[in-house]
Amino acid sequence: MNGDKIISYGANTVGDPVDRKIIGNSTPRYTFGLNSSVRWKNFHANVFFQGIGSQDFWPSDGNWTWFFPFNAGHVERYYLTDTWTEENRDAYFPAAHISNNDGKNKIQQSRYLQNAGYIRLKNLRFGYDLPNAVSKKIAMNNV
Repeated sequence: MNGDKIISYGANTVGDPVDRKIIGNSTPRYTFGLNSSVRWKNFHANVFFQGIGSQDFWPSDGNWTWFFPFNAGHVERYYLTDTWTEENRDAYFPAAHISNNDGKNKIQQSRYLQNAGYIRLKNLRFGYDLPNAVSKKIAMNNV
């Protein structure tokens, strides 16, 4: 960012970030819930949606084995075919190398920042109310 073509941390402070800037925000923003009911004749429906409008996720060191698909010594094919090489510069995953947990490929950067916002259906309920004439015959109200 400072143009010297060397990636460095400087004093590693807010006042001297050198080649670093803030990317993403892991704090959930715009949390919401939506509850709605609909009635038509004797049918009724109720839905409840819940979600987060905006949240950024970047896998921490503890999540790295989740984020990059290593499992008990084998590597998934898509990781090998979409790994950076001189011939494959637009690959999603970084260059593969044997590591002794030295921090390579683990420094936070915007390439792997994920959008963690979501909306999900938490409850869906359908119902039908028997007509009063029918429910009275079985000695009940509002069935």
